[in-house]
Amino acid sequence: MILKLDKTVVNINGVKKITSPNYGGVFVGNYSAINIEWDIEKYVNYTNGDGYNVYLSYNPLSMLKMNNTIIQTTSFQFKLPYFPQNMIEYFWVSEVVNGIETFINDEPWTSSNQIESDFRNSIISPIEPSDAFPETENIQETMKDVLSRIQTDMKFILQNSGSKVLIYMRRWGTDAPWGIPCTCGNPTDADNQFQGRTNCSLCFGTGVLGGYYYPIEMFMSFNTKPAKNFQGNIYGLKVLQTFDCWSITASSPILRSGDLMITELEGERYEINQVEITKPIRGVSVTQHFTLNLLAQNDIKRIVSISNISSALSKANDPRYNPLNRGNE
Repeated sequence: MILKLDKTVVNINGVKKITSPNYGGVFVGNYSAINIEWDIEKYVNYTNGDGYNVYLSYNPLSMLKMNNTIIQTTSFQFKLPYFPQNMIEYFWVSEVVNGIETFINDEPWTSSNQIESDFRNSIISPIEPSDAFPETENIQETMKDVLSRIQTDMKFILQNSGSKVLIYMRRWGTDAPWGIPCTCGNPTDADNQFQGRTNCSLCFGTGVLGGYYYPIEMFMSFNTKPAKNFQGNIYGLKVLQTFDCWSITASSPILRSGDLMITELEGERYEINQVEITKPIRGVSVTQHFTLNLLAQNDIKRIVSISNISSALSKANDPRYNPLNRGNE
């Protein structure tokens, strides 16, 4: 199992921020220093290419191996780009024995898991067990279960009163090197290369080839009845149907503005607007609240699907659609 995950943001003088208010960004020059440690049941003297691999994922459906050569210790250090927007990082460790690779953690390990683990391990009862207060012997074990009980209760409520949905997480152009500028914009202009057209079937208006990652299942719940939001434009007033919703953070992706949500039963499509993570309970955030905008019938995002995303990404090897020859990890 994974024992420890340290993530420290390292600041470098002359850091350059590549970002926009619409598309998020990264800090070039700053990076996250990652140190991950794990344990094994018994010591093994690995030879012949056996050992460990460490994987990272920003999307639970895909993994990137972080080590170039096999690891033969129980720790590993590496660097990651520093993303100012809200992103969740998943870490995995696998063991290779006789050429067969097996993951040692059944669930992805995140910074939230580490905060929870540190909290549980640091709890010590302030009262010494005694004849006068024999029940205090159970305080430490009871407190260790607080977080897991809260998360379990919220998950139970959500799965029994909420709705199952598909989340298409939006590809952000400045999540280098994961964003390939779509040719419906101007890929040679650094300031406008991710401004997609609203009728483009290759980026679905995002400015990034493919537009979205493949869908992830999760549960969400509507808080209140839908409301109407009026926005002014050159033609008069535009009416948006808005919804207030919530979900959990423990086993669900952390949503971002611009992600696409499709309900399983009705098949209705919404764009996620604002996302707010609740204040931590004993160091761990439990729920995320967000608002939704119902997509108009003529919105290009209504054609987003696995097949259409795959079709768009197949253009990445064609220089007509990827003139900058950027990689798509």
